[in-house]
Amino acid sequence: MGKWGSLQVVSDVLKMLTKEVINFRKTDQFLHRIAPFLVVTASMVTFSCLPWSKGAQIIDFNVGVFFFLACGSVGIVGILLVGWSSNNKFALVGSMRAGAQIISYELSIGMVMLTMICLTGTMSFFGDLPTTGRDGLEHFPWSHHRHPGVHHLSHCRQRRV
Repeated sequence: MGKWGSLQVVSDVLKMLTKEVINFRKTDQFLHRIAPFLVVTASMVTFSCLPWSKGAQIIDFNVGVFFFLACGSVGIVGILLVGWSSNNKFALVGSMRAGAQIISYELSIGMVMLTMICLTGTMSFFGDLPTTGRDGLEHFPWSHHRHPGVHHLSHCRQRRV
């Protein structure tokens, strides 16, 4: 909508604001209304620990990776609350399925982050920031003697440039 999709966001906002709110009789209204706020708050707090650049940070502490995974998992509770508060077995099964999918994705993300923790030696996102640069592998604080494959990859990369 609009030139290069420039009015798409405006049209989506207007559509969401003019939608009719449907309330069912047998639902738990409090849980049904609080669940979206829980999901959005969890995602916003999760991304508050990620660094944009050196000096541009919201939260900096030594267990940033653990905080990222823990706050990201809170959103699952909001998804499960929506299914539970609807008082409908199909909605509950659907929310449990969605929660299980998110948990399975978080397990793989956790394994990737565990690799990052082992290679950088810190659980802080800001501890890794000065070591990552434009050249990638060449500036990581790894010992080339302990990781001969990394040594080989960095030299292969230097030959191509």
